[in-house]
Amino acid sequence: QDRLAELRKLIRQPSINFGSRIANPNLSVFANRQGLSCLEWGFAGHSWKQMLSSYCKDEPLAGFLDFFKHICCNAATTHFSIGRPPSMTDEGRESLLSQWADPPSDSELRRVGLAERVASIKQAISNAPAIGDRDIRVSVQGSYRHNTIVRMDRDVDIYVILMDIFTTDYAFARGFSDKKLKLYDATYSSPRFKNDLETAFIAAYGRGYVRRGSKGFTIKENNIHRVNTAVVAGVEHRRYRPDGSYDSGMTLRPDNGDPFESWPEQHYQNGEVKNHKTERRYRRFVRIMKKLCDYMARHGYQQAKVIPSYLNECLVYNIPNSLMSAGRLSDNLHEMLIYLRQTLGTDENCRKWLEVTEMNYLFHSSRPWTREQVLDWILAAWEWLEYE
Repeated sequence: QDRLAELRKLIRQPSINFGSRIANPNLSVFANRQGLSCLEWGFAGHSWKQMLSSYCKDEPLAGFLDFFKHICCNAATTHFSIGRPPSMTDEGRESLLSQWADPPSDSELRRVGLAERVASIKQAISNAPAIGDRDIRVSVQGSYRHNTIVRMDRDVDIYVILMDIFTTDYAFARGFSDKKLKLYDATYSSPRFKNDLETAFIAAYGRGYVRRGSKGFTIKENNIHRVNTAVVAGVEHRRYRPDGSYDSGMTLRPDNGDPFESWPEQHYQNGEVKNHKTERRYRRFVRIMKKLCDYMARHGYQQAKVIPSYLNECLVYNIPNSLMSAGRLSDNLHEMLIYLRQTLGTDENCRKWLEVTEMNYLFHSSRPWTREQVLDWILAAWEWLEYE
């Protein structure tokens, strides 16, 4: 009864009008093909039956409500021509942003089974003779860990880091070296670690469920993993400071391509600090920007298609806390986009912007995006939201 009451409340929202056919909601109404004609929108190739079946697999009523919330969080209106209504009112914009700002529900996250995935990966490693006794860290990363997931059909990222061996960087620690720190070459290598992981996963899940990629592995949906798991494999990386201490990250060595570093813990911790300083609104605006970009990309906006999810997170991270700490979401986003438009106007204004990790500059020759591309995306978002 509580679920149905919440569903009825959702349907009565003024910014989302699905018509009189579902004014008194129940499952039988939605089982009618004609009654669902207005819902066949924006599911990236999935029919409503596929989506509804996925959401209702384990908990039919709870899943049905989450399915409906998914629709509400992706539909600004029933005008489904190019992805937004002919005009957007202040009330409609605020309602839409409020929906996009919300995190996934507990029942949605339970269906993904994050804890079960980590436990399953750890068990597969523990059972492998070649690596079972090694110091290996396994953790959920990406949007699921940061609670900024946009679509629940996305792969879950799990990082597997071998801590027994590590790479070093002394660029910021003049006078230090492997020799001075009495470090020696390891007899066990990163490529061998990846091969041993592959053997462990095949033994645990079967050859047909494991696909090796350049950076790691994809474990396909099975009884344990209800959406695919993307396992990223690497070894510890240490960037030394002038005092001899170091920041710990990971080095990934793709099968094809040059090795590179990643900083998952710095990413998470810095996001937590920013979220606390903004009265827990930082992650809400990250979800808004990511969902807006995802929505516009799926509706043909080229400016949004070239913007990675992580880049939107970094843009919000570089916005002053004062612009997002209080007030209506629509008003805050208005001021945030103005700030981005003005600051992204020249290279000099944003040359010191950092990624969320604060270990790399956001705009650098090695990054796969440019300031001009980001500015084009911000201008397109401003126009879509019909700000003045």
